[in-house]
Amino acid sequence: MLSETLRRTWLAVSVCWILSCLLGFTPLFGWNNYSSLTSDSTNTSSSSFISTPCTFLSVISLPFMVYFNFLGCVMAPLLVMTLLYVRIFWNLQGRLKESCPQAQASLLRERRLACSLALVLILFASCWIPLHLMNCLLMLSKITILTRSYFPGILLSHANSAINPVVYAYRIPKIQGTHGSAGANHFLCQQLQNKCASSLWGS
Repeated sequence: MLSETLRRTWLAVSVCWILSCLLGFTPLFGWNNYSSLTSDSTNTSSSSFISTPCTFLSVISLPFMVYFNFLGCVMAPLLVMTLLYVRIFWNLQGRLKESCPQAQASLLRERRLACSLALVLILFASCWIPLHLMNCLLMLSKITILTRSYFPGILLSHANSAINPVVYAYRIPKIQGTHGSAGANHFLCQQLQNKCASSLWGS
């Protein structure tokens, strides 16, 4: 049973990495602004040539960011996961009402874990959707958005990677225990190093 679970876990992780690589390398397959950049540089004389600013949106096309990245790779999975979490919570709530007191402890742990994962999903949406909405506004309404206006959205999207470990550490008991033991071991190692250093200096 354990080996079958481990095999399925490795399979799921491998599929996720392969899909991530394919989706991440999509601009290299041609969906970029390379052709427009080369045509602009060809049509512009060398005497009046002004180099294109090295920015993300000067290389990556807005249709790719809006249609493929936002709608296809963010909103579609986000909608599916939201529906799945609604179903999970609905199922857990019904099982809690019908279960005996002995089984409720296990169901409460499952609900706590589901709440933690749902919180991660909500934080992901809160951190990434503002930046994607800026891209939609820039492409669909043709409104000029200053580069510095993107900075809060970019910072928020990068902050999502820093928030997730904190959520895992404070919401999931096993990870919280691992963080606690790692901190305690680090503290003990520091104490031993200080004692060894003081003994060497004393001798």
